[in-house]
Amino acid sequence: MPLTEGARFVVANDTGTAHVAAAANRPMLIVCGPTNPVRVVPVGEQVEAIELDLECMYCYCKHECDHHSCMVGITPEMVLDRLGLMGVV
Repeated sequence: MPLTEGARFVVANDTGTAHVAAAANRPMLIVCGPTNPVRVVPVGEQVEAIELDLECMYCYCKHECDHHSCMVGITPEMVLDRLGLMGVV
């Protein structure tokens, strides 16, 4: 899989890239905004998801949202911290 072949780890949102990386058995962190990780994150031993605990979580953008807190609230620092806990950085 050339897309993830040389990667030590992958950070992706819940799209096809995540599933390609999971198939290549790369350590991976999925950034979940309005989606439920149980439903969208690929299965794998080295796969984790990061999300925020919000009242409106798992809305799947089905309603008009004026804040997008579930997406903008996940900071680069949070992602780096989680990658550190995973032992990949």
